Amino acid sequence: MTGLQELCRKIGIRVLFVQNFKSAPIYGMYRWYKDVPLIQLHDRFKKRETMWLTFFHELAHVLYHGKKGICLQNIEITHNYPEKEDEADCFAQKCMADAGFV
Repeated sequence: MTGLQELCRKIGIRVLFVQNFKSAPIYGMYRWYKDVPLIQLHDRFKKRETMWLTFFHELAHVLYHGKKGICLQNIEITHNYPEKEDEADCFAQKCMADAGFV
């Protein structure tokens, strides 16, 4: 278990690192499983910053967008809710700036 997974588990969020499917252009997603928020990150990251940006983006969905949603980053269906994606992007960019990545 990574430090990120352990830290998130302490606050009730599960983080999974999974192998990427070559035919699925997904970097991350969030969902709720049995009332537990789950952030899933795929292994297609070439830079550490991209992984963190994706994590914070998905965390914003967990914090702000509730249990009924499911968002797959970089998949066309997410554009049905552009305000949610914009909000998650802004949250992630702020977290990155606060952490000194930007």
